[in-house]
Amino acid sequence: MSPKYFTRRQALKALALTIGLPLLESVTPLGLLSKTAFGAPARRKRFIGCFFGSGCYMPNNQNGDWGFNGGALSPLEAAGHRNNTLILRGYRSIDNYDPHWSSTAGFLSCNEIQPLSADNVAFASRGVGVGCGKTFDQYVADARNTSQRSISVAWEDQNFHDSGQAREFGMTYVNALSWRTDNIANGNVIDPMAAFSRLFAGSTNQSAVELQQKIRRQLSVLDGYKKQYGSFAKILSAADQRALGDSLDSFREMERNLTALETADTSCQLNYPNIDGSLYDRNFKAYNRIIVRALQCDTIATATIMFHNGIGDNRALDNLGSLHGCAHHFNDPGTIERTKAYTRIYTSILADLVTQLKNAGLLSDTLILVGSNMSDGNLHGNANIPLILLGEGNDIKFGQEITPPGDITNASNNRQLADLYMDLSKVYGLNLNSFGEQNSKSTGASSEIFT
Repeated sequence: MSPKYFTRRQALKALALTIGLPLLESVTPLGLLSKTAFGAPARRKRFIGCFFGSGCYMPNNQNGDWGFNGGALSPLEAAGHRNNTLILRGYRSIDNYDPHWSSTAGFLSCNEIQPLSADNVAFASRGVGVGCGKTFDQYVADARNTSQRSISVAWEDQNFHDSGQAREFGMTYVNALSWRTDNIANGNVIDPMAAFSRLFAGSTNQSAVELQQKIRRQLSVLDGYKKQYGSFAKILSAADQRALGDSLDSFREMERNLTALETADTSCQLNYPNIDGSLYDRNFKAYNRIIVRALQCDTIATATIMFHNGIGDNRALDNLGSLHGCAHHFNDPGTIERTKAYTRIYTSILADLVTQLKNAGLLSDTLILVGSNMSDGNLHGNANIPLILLGEGNDIKFGQEITPPGDITNASNNRQLADLYMDLSKVYGLNLNSFGEQNSKSTGASSEIFT
């Protein structure tokens, strides 16, 4: 029998059918039914990574205040979200240097940081210059075709710290939670109005013509930079060309964001949220509403929220003193209470975020991972870090607590964060062979999060 040939149009129609239709349970082959309808984790579309620096009150890396029943998670329970919360015990943070630095940048990447210069011989094998690793949120963003990929928001960036750590490693690792590539950190937006303007340009008072002109001017400037760099590349060394490539990647990311704005669907509208409360509360609850609406409009696929950077030495909240100062409480009862107060501020904002996602009908296909760079901030403990997963669905053990066997206050008995990300990658359909690197690399062990 001679083979049958298809026209290009017929082939494209067939392809459109194969990629356009979802897998329907009623017409699923029996051989696949057990894998799709029973036992497999449900697919998620959206991811939010949340972080606060310097740990919470977990003396000697014990569970301490990190729990329900009057503990730090009580605001989630009061808002009706206890059954949306999975407490994850016994994970260690990435600790190849001071955890204020390495465990902040490594929280979503499980990669180890490298120094700014070769003077630090202990880290020579890591190379020099700003470098960590591509973060989980960016892998999720890669898998989604959203116009602006992601956004990272924060209370503030800490730009100075008088320490040897800052001189050897700089301050990027303290501030950067999300990394677009191994060498390019996604900068934080530290003003809700700036986040609003970036994600909802069509909701501003600027006319469409003015906005288009502004964007084209910015794109023109970027084109000029790229042409200049192109001419320089011919006379640079191989190492300089690699550095140049990293810079161009950053420019291209800016260009993608601007091009997305130029063609943005202005039907996705949002009035700027006006919220009562302290400045901190107002800022983050505004971020919550801006992020949830942008997720709902498929403007972004992921977001990161940094309640405090990796040190937390700057602006204090509600006369509590600096976060870093509270974390090093030296067992003073009053300072311990202020440490607890900080954590409850974070979890009350988390409760609001979960409420907003529920109200928007997004919680069932969104996961929120929340954690810190250490457990006992007084000791810089990297064992049994505070960690929870928030969401909705019967495929994940929401409403439960998972504690591995053994002494979880000892980091050598703890689980790898990278193994958790490997399991999370399954619900996003990511084809990752491994996650993280060196001592923080995934091992293939189960996180036991699935029912």
